[in-house]
Amino acid sequence: MELINSDGETVEKWTSDGTNHVVTNLPSGSYTLKEAAAPDGYVIATDISFTIDEYGNVTVDGVEANAFTEDGTPLVVMVDEAVKIPEKTPQTPNTLWTPSSPPTGDMGRSSIAIIMLIVGLSGMIFVSIKRRKRENKFAEIERKYAELCPDFIERNKEND
Repeated sequence: MELINSDGETVEKWTSDGTNHVVTNLPSGSYTLKEAAAPDGYVIATDISFTIDEYGNVTVDGVEANAFTEDGTPLVVMVDEAVKIPEKTPQTPNTLWTPSSPPTGDMGRSSIAIIMLIVGLSGMIFVSIKRRKRENKFAEIERKYAELCPDFIERNKEND
């Protein structure tokens, strides 16, 4: 841990052992409490900036200190983040596809889907053409009957 004043000079430096470290008789001014190294497996804590006014009041990042010792001395407390650094898993190059890895570039399923789409569209076109031919055939038969017997068309429309 390191306590640095506004001129960038180290006021005090120590190794944290988990107990409170008290720095006394600091003159008024701006200071930064900095963690130089974090315990193994932990992230370095964020720097804490604070000021001490001429009356001895401590303001931490714009908020008055709310922690005090038994004799009333303001405390600035730094706590290591309880976030562990994730361990890196070793990667072996040129590994084969496993069920846990996402399939990328897998054309096996895509080609089947494309074939099914083409077959389906072809079937719809075929049925549409057959239906149109049948409708045209019935229309042609009605025209022939209409030419032969105009009353036939009139009677069919009345029956419908």
